[in-house]
Amino acid sequence: MKYEFHPAALQEYAEAVQFFAQQDRHQDFIDTIENAIFKIIGALFALADR
Repeated sequence: MKYEFHPAALQEYAEAVQFFAQQDRHQDFIDTIENAIFKIIGALFALADR
């Protein structure tokens, strides 16, 4: 499944990545966001299979 961010959300996401990069935690932040997205997508597929 393909997903994309709303332009304003993408800007906020990029700013948050920059913030966490200052603490060398940007990859943890990216992983957390991606895991949440994949859980949502998985739940959508599970509901579609009902």
